[in-house]
Amino acid sequence: MGGFNNPIIGGGGSLAYPAIHSPNFVTGSAGWTINKDGSAEFSDLTIRGGFWIVDSSGEFQYNGTPAANNLIFSNTDAAGTDSHGNAYLAGTVNYGVVSGTYYATQILQGEIFFYYGASQAGPWTLIVTLNAIVSPLALVIDPAAGGDVFVGAPFSHYALSALAAGSFSGSTAEKIIGTFSVPAGDPVAGSAYDFRAVANVNVAAATSVTIRVRANGLTGPQVMSTGALTSRLGSGLGCCVQGTIMIRDTGHADVWGTFTEKIVAATAALHPDLTLNTGIGTASAWTVVITAQFTSANAGNLAQGQDGALNRQSH
Repeated sequence: MGGFNNPIIGGGGSLAYPAIHSPNFVTGSAGWTINKDGSAEFSDLTIRGGFWIVDSSGEFQYNGTPAANNLIFSNTDAAGTDSHGNAYLAGTVNYGVVSGTYYATQILQGEIFFYYGASQAGPWTLIVTLNAIVSPLALVIDPAAGGDVFVGAPFSHYALSALAAGSFSGSTAEKIIGTFSVPAGDPVAGSAYDFRAVANVNVAAATSVTIRVRANGLTGPQVMSTGALTSRLGSGLGCCVQGTIMIRDTGHADVWGTFTEKIVAATAALHPDLTLNTGIGTASAWTVVITAQFTSANAGNLAQGQDGALNRQSH
């Protein structure tokens, strides 16, 4: 029986020869080859649909034959430029183009970054970051516009300050057990800030306890207070304060909120308070402090801040 008696494929479908290639194949010059070790070389290759490349730099997907401005996905440890002049970003990145403007969405170290550029050659310009704000921007998704995403001014809960906690014992002086800091230039007329703080007290000897909120330290204006609480004996008696600061204009703000405490009894009690037109300015840095004060100086009477946060609600 006639036929081809020099098989290319061996048992199990493996390539029997070190390579198969075109008659005119010359490495780096002409023709094509498919090698037994998994490597290959082609000239003028046309592939329909998506095209994936995996090499020492990472993974890359193109919309058709790889070329300038048709990179649609990359997954790499570091940024670089491919052989077609496309500048790729580190991490897992999707690329696209809308009305002639190129966009990239990057996921890197748990954060999401959005970029734009005139072409995929770069440079890419960062426009917004999710989970770590690097510029005063926020995302707004408008269902009425078909789910379009707009970039605009921040509108909700920018984490501004964690509570710097403190403690003291054996004193009848009013002392600070927690501090929030607001940097100069952050407040403007119409700014609003939410704050929350948790503290607890240990009471070894009969005493009254007063928890206060002041602006700008111990000598600053009192803006909230529980009033004198006749404490039960015990340790870890908790108190939580949450409030809002609304900036009216330069040097004027309104503050209101509520203390929730289990200092007097095991059942939580609420103590709302309100101060209007307090002297918190917009021109310089200021602080919000949580204080405590005992009427007995017993060494076992201790007050300590635990944790908390101050957020800018609006700007």
